[in-house]
Amino acid sequence: MLVALGVIIAVVLTRGGTAPWSGGNAREDPNSASPTGSQWDETSTPTPSPSDNASHAPCPTTSATGVTRQASNKVLSGGGIQVDAISGWQPATMSLRWVSDLHTVADTVYTSHGFGVTHTWFSNIGVGALNAQDGFTDVRASAHSTLECYASTDYYDGFTGRKDLVDEQTTVDGHPAWHIQTEVYVTMRDIPQVRGDRVDIVVVDVGNRDHLGLFLGSSNLGDAGRNGKVDAAMKTLRVTG
Repeated sequence: MLVALGVIIAVVLTRGGTAPWSGGNAREDPNSASPTGSQWDETSTPTPSPSDNASHAPCPTTSATGVTRQASNKVLSGGGIQVDAISGWQPATMSLRWVSDLHTVADTVYTSHGFGVTHTWFSNIGVGALNAQDGFTDVRASAHSTLECYASTDYYDGFTGRKDLVDEQTTVDGHPAWHIQTEVYVTMRDIPQVRGDRVDIVVVDVGNRDHLGLFLGSSNLGDAGRNGKVDAAMKTLRVTG
């Protein structure tokens, strides 16, 4: 995930040029509703080969406004699920147009400076809600939709492709869930050592007709330490309703 620090905007954390993380004001995300390129097919069998996925996915803009109160800085709560926050990672605000009630922590991986701008690559985890009013009613389809929306040029600056590793039914606290893990590849002019992220998406049926729970983790590609911390956090996922 890329951060650009400039003179006017104090803190803006972004994986792509249009979808901000922010410690200040979030910019509008102008995602196109018209997909281009290959799209996920429910009848297809995922294979762990590089993908030339669409640069724009059909991602709704949610109007849901519910926010879960965060009772502790040691736990992230949102969308009817909880996960233990990773020790040492800092609270951050992330904006994904199709997700509501999103709460995150992030950790700096790389930083570079040039032309009055500081660019920083972050890893993060977060939880939130995928809302039925936006068409998110099935855990498998919603996990794939989130993948198509997130692993794209809209949310990753310098996106070049992805390789899907895991696509499986699972459970969280005895509730039906779906887990996708993929490698996202990027080429970054400002931080050339960045190769991409390992992305984990878990969508959970929390037993609420109005929404599903979403866990999203993005950890620096090939970074065993941060990848392991995300793995450990996922094992703490639980349903709150």
